[in-house]
Amino acid sequence: MLLFSVLTCIARGDGVPTAINTTVILPDDLISLHFAAYRTEHGKNNQVVMEPQYPWDEEIGGKGTVLVDPYDNKYKIWYISQPTLDITGSLSGAGTQRMITYAESQDGVTWTRPMLSIVPFANYNKTNILLNVSDGQSIQYACVFIDNPTAPRFPPAKRYEMMVMAMSPPLGLPKCTTSSKCMFRLWSSDGLNWNPGETLNFPEGFSDSLYINRRSDGSYFGLVKTSTDAPPGAYVPFDIAAGDIRTLAYTESDNGTVWSPLQRAWSPDWRDSPGTQIISSVSTILAQSVGPPNSSVYVGHIPILHALSQRISLQWTASRTGQYPWFRPTRFDAIPLTEMGEYGSGMQWPYRNFVPDRDDPTVIHAYFSGCQGIHGDIHSTWPRELFKDAGFPQTTGVFQWDEAIATKDSHSPVRTNIWFRGALMRASWTQGRFWGIVPAAGRDIPGVIVTKGYDTNTSSGKRLFANLNATRGYIVAEVLYDTTSKLRTSLSSEHGVELANLVPVPGYSLSDCDNITKVDNPSRMVTWGNGKHTTLPTLTTNQGKVIAIRFVIKEAVLYGFQFL
Repeated sequence: MLLFSVLTCIARGDGVPTAINTTVILPDDLISLHFAAYRTEHGKNNQVVMEPQYPWDEEIGGKGTVLVDPYDNKYKIWYISQPTLDITGSLSGAGTQRMITYAESQDGVTWTRPMLSIVPFANYNKTNILLNVSDGQSIQYACVFIDNPTAPRFPPAKRYEMMVMAMSPPLGLPKCTTSSKCMFRLWSSDGLNWNPGETLNFPEGFSDSLYINRRSDGSYFGLVKTSTDAPPGAYVPFDIAAGDIRTLAYTESDNGTVWSPLQRAWSPDWRDSPGTQIISSVSTILAQSVGPPNSSVYVGHIPILHALSQRISLQWTASRTGQYPWFRPTRFDAIPLTEMGEYGSGMQWPYRNFVPDRDDPTVIHAYFSGCQGIHGDIHSTWPRELFKDAGFPQTTGVFQWDEAIATKDSHSPVRTNIWFRGALMRASWTQGRFWGIVPAAGRDIPGVIVTKGYDTNTSSGKRLFANLNATRGYIVAEVLYDTTSKLRTSLSSEHGVELANLVPVPGYSLSDCDNITKVDNPSRMVTWGNGKHTTLPTLTTNQGKVIAIRFVIKEAVLYGFQFL
């Protein structure tokens, strides 16, 4: 299976990452690619589903959780709101407070903010605010989990669990001693009225964003933003974190209270342009690896900051364990940024998890905060004007005001960060069609890939099914064995293997394969010999115990495959 996303899990209702009936291809599933490339599938039906409406939710931020509640079958969202702000000539910090707010929906598209008597705001006695902190600091990254009604682990008073990050303790909990930003656990019987749980023993070193996921066995793992010194070429002077580069780290816990030290999970690599960074944590789902069933991988969206333009977009990512490494099959956006000034044009902030459609099992949704603006005020002449008004001399470099104006271009000489203003948006995908393999050249030049080895104990007698779209071209496959018996089933299967020593099993060659064409099918069975061979072969003693599959793809897309 091939794939990558800063982790976000598919929410099965209780918020636990749940395996979906789909496969994805990861780079380490393959030992050879010739004229083959990855294709990113863009989200469909991208739409605004909830806009700012009240003085306290001028920003409908990400940094929260969307679920289908198994107790009443409603779509529910715990999200970040930020108040209206009026800046008239000053860079005031007013309006930066973030609060946990709530909305619900019958269909996932039309959302209602219930007016509750929990947290008032200004002259409003009733709001949809569930949590804030009294000193005006922020509380955010609401990671919500719902106890499984068919196998409850907690009493009704703890049916809903929230882990949340705050700079000041909520609900009277003690402050942590390891960081200026602390993690807290809260409990609720209804998901609205929250009670204090505990201050978590979270590891030092995390920055201002993270997502926690709860596994089916009750343990937890987190993906948190960290930073390190920027390497040569990655210094962006007008970025708020100039001199640093944002990365991702992994931590885990058996009980949610005590957490392991941070371990590296993701950082930019040689395929990334200068200034590419991760700006927040990953939203995730749990999918299946290609080949034998019951081998799962985490798939998600990772929010990428393009520091030079200060825009943020979501890209696909995947990991077999949630730990390092996280793969990105492409560097293309999963949801294209729109024209500046529109919702979703400047920044896209993901929620903790993907949400399978409640009524259509073939569709999966990603909710995100789609902001109209960018992360920093990079074109601002304000700092120059302040320096000039203060009488600073016009020296060489960025403070030569006349030159800056004459060139018709300006960039702030200081690091900036501005207020985020966005709406709740949703994009959708067909399950299992997040990215695929296509020919790198196109037209008459096919792409050719060879998979890693698979033990015949897991493949013999099974059928090969492929998720593909060959409406314009074709896909054929052949089953290979290694004449030197060096082909391995490990992730380092390419070591010691010469492709010239991989030969087709008689009756299962490309010429024997029944051509797959003019078809778009998520589960197309591959056969050979005009349907004579419908199952994968059992090798002879001389042929060894490991097979590989070679796919030839011409004007078609291969999304995944599985032995069933």
